[in-house]
Amino acid sequence: MNGVELDTATFLRPAWLYAVPLVLLAWVWWRRRGASLSGGWEAEVDAPLRPYVIESAAARRSGWSDWPGHALFTGWLLTLLVLSGPVFERHEVPSFTAPASTVILLDLSRSMRSTDLVPDRIARARFKIDDLLGRGEDDRFALVGFAERPYAISPLTDDVRMLRTFLRSLSPDIVPVQGSRLDLALDHAVELLRNAGVENGSVFLLTDQSPGERDVAAARRAASAGYRLSVLGVGTRDGAPLRDADGRFLTREDGSIVVPRLDTDGLERLAAAGDGRWSALTSDDTDLRALWPVRGATEDGTAALSASGEPSTQRFWIERGPWLLVPLALAALLLFRREAEERA
Repeated sequence: MNGVELDTATFLRPAWLYAVPLVLLAWVWWRRRGASLSGGWEAEVDAPLRPYVIESAAARRSGWSDWPGHALFTGWLLTLLVLSGPVFERHEVPSFTAPASTVILLDLSRSMRSTDLVPDRIARARFKIDDLLGRGEDDRFALVGFAERPYAISPLTDDVRMLRTFLRSLSPDIVPVQGSRLDLALDHAVELLRNAGVENGSVFLLTDQSPGERDVAAARRAASAGYRLSVLGVGTRDGAPLRDADGRFLTREDGSIVVPRLDTDGLERLAAAGDGRWSALTSDDTDLRALWPVRGATEDGTAALSASGEPSTQRFWIERGPWLLVPLALAALLLFRREAEERA
């Protein structure tokens, strides 16, 4: 709840108070100098003329003739007080953090047609992305499909319904050139986050590929740029024979059947290079619960929650000292006018 509360008086910039003794010493010196000057003239001026040209001792003691000087030193002291920032009130306001920003990278290489996961890897990956979108109600997501090259399906957005519409059409059949360049996909995710002005985002990679050194290097680049990598391995260690569109087994040049297996060790190494975590895809939400904590918030946007689940707040000092500048400015104008009149 917003409100103003009284607190112990303090100074935001106390270093300015160190100049107060200097001002007081200057005032004492000025007073003594004025007294010595007037006292010295009494020996030089004839007695009949002294009342007209030398200030009397009574007038000096009263100090009324020196009020411009006193006002000047008082103004300096008040100025130092304003600069030191005296405060005694705090205002309580909600604390805000930004929605987390995540780029989802979906592998669309031909191996994602493998049926070691039912009905196949690509279908299970799409289901998992749908679950991921459901977890981030206030978050922003971008969707990128990749094979030999990355293809941005959607920039960062909080429109989950639109992302789910795009998600249904993603399959290996839509990419023009097959392959699986993880490094290019990771670099593209970093570019999307940078262009959106995100300083601390995350990358969520769903793939069944075995990472190479260039992929690990790309993960390190992403981490050094402030973007953590979560890796979800799609498939099993044993794999399953891969079939083409006609249902025939795909074979290599030596005649062996292609059986894409999940390289769990390589994917774990890739996630570690990206300062994140990895998990194999599961039928429940165990995988998402393992990967979700690595995501972070960025700029101001949505209210942060405290440990109790309530919106957290911060207290800010209310500085009212600058209001003293108004009478100081008026006093300076009056002194300036008096001096101008005396010269005239």
